[in-house]
Amino acid sequence: MIMKATVVCNILLFLHTSSFSMCPSPCICTQYRHGGLHVDCSSRFLKNVYMSLPENTVSLSFHNNMLTNIRPGQLDKLHHIQTLNLSQNPWSCDCNIAYLKHWMEDNPNVVVTGATCQSPLHCQRMPIIHLTGNEFASCGGRQHVDCQGFFANTVIMLSLMLLVIILVAWAASVSKGLAWQVATNPYISEADLPMGSRVRLASS
Repeated sequence: MIMKATVVCNILLFLHTSSFSMCPSPCICTQYRHGGLHVDCSSRFLKNVYMSLPENTVSLSFHNNMLTNIRPGQLDKLHHIQTLNLSQNPWSCDCNIAYLKHWMEDNPNVVVTGATCQSPLHCQRMPIIHLTGNEFASCGGRQHVDCQGFFANTVIMLSLMLLVIILVAWAASVSKGLAWQVATNPYISEADLPMGSRVRLASS
């Protein structure tokens, strides 16, 4: 009985230490009773988020660092996260901030604090989630506009419009020609003409 209790204690101790072994350096991790982690990476002079974050992270803080953006995919495995503190960072709202903006839009239930642009000047103090496509106008492939597709569609539409105009002009010309023939040739009656031509003649 004592041996079984010892084995259980060793297993629990192993699981406990394993969960903390995932804590990324130089952050400090605190385990909640329900098993989730609070990962505190605040005031670590971080310029980028290069570490692998534990998947059971519930609360994450990057408060008071030197972060300007978060690398794409860095937060994708945090399926249990509830709070994210991004305050006191010089967030640069250029092309590289698009991932963080889209991540916040895809995770509306996560309470995010401090996600505010510090640069460029025209975006200063603007919440990152309020950014629109206008701020990413110079991002090239990241915000690609299909100009070739637009041009092709325009050409097709113009071609169809031109074809319709040509057909209408041809029909009007044929109708006038038939009307002239009826008017000048006594041997041709309106009954000899096709139904469509008779309608057009009648309207003229």
